[in-house]
Order: sequence, then structure tokens, then C-alpha cells
Amino acid sequence: LVWLDYSFFRTLFQLLKRCFWRIIDRQEICNGNVESLRILLSKKSIIVWFFQSYGMRKKEFGKIFSNPAQNPHLTLIRFSHPRETKAWLIKL
Repeated sequence: LVWLDYSFFRTLFQLLKRCFWRIIDRQEICNGNVESLRILLSKKSIIVWFFQSYGMRKKEFGKIFSNPAQNPHLTLIRFSHPRETKAWLIKL
């Protein structure tokens, strides 16, 4: 299990950057859906989901990673910065 445990602000910045680029270039997300400013600012926005779920997911994954004996079938890898992730990927 690989956890990209990046900071709140880094993750939010990356999300906003990706959303705005998708609005500009009309990149298809999935199933033919296209990001729009209207959707981005709605209650169903991925940004709203981010604010609602970031802390909860951090706690959830924190529990898994704080007690690896509960999941002996998993190899747990945790990265707190993209630099660490990149170095690991290069080694693969």
C-alpha cells in the first residue's frame, strides 16, 4: 500500500492546478465528463470533496500505517514529499 501523505496545502494546490488546466484545455476526465467552472464551484465539486475528506483519510491511513501488524499481508510505503516518491519510482 503506497500512501502519498503530502501536506494539505500541497495537495490542495495540486488539485486546483489540475482542475483549472482541465477547464482550460477541456480534457476529458472520465466517461466523457469535462471539467467546468460551474461544476468546480458547485456543491458536488471535487474541491468540496477534498475539504470534507482530507482529514478523515489522513486519520484512516494513519491508523493503518501506525499498526502494520494488523495488515501483515500488506507492504506499507509512505511518502510525505513528491521528491521521495520520485526517488522511489526511479529505483523501480
